[in-house]
Amino acid sequence: MVNKKDVVKRLAQREICSISDAEMQVNNVFNTIAELLIDNKSVRITGFGQFEVKRFPDRIGYNPFDKKQMLVKSYKVVGFKMSKDLKRKVNEER
Repeated sequence: MVNKKDVVKRLAQREICSISDAEMQVNNVFNTIAELLIDNKSVRITGFGQFEVKRFPDRIGYNPFDKKQMLVKSYKVVGFKMSKDLKRKVNEER
């Protein structure tokens, strides 16, 4: 598994910049995407994919332990759909 530090190191090597500059760039991209998602906006990155907020309304659920009905509050999740280009690249054999 790759984490943010690994991404920063790889970017620093590719861009021939310092690790602190690369970290600032990565943080800016992630923070901008997060801010847009918080504002309920979809983020489409051509050649990569689309991030989208999905909303689930209040619903009646059941407690698995005592089988009583309970209210499950509405919530949001972030979904990601990869682009056709990324899907093709991921599925290519090297």
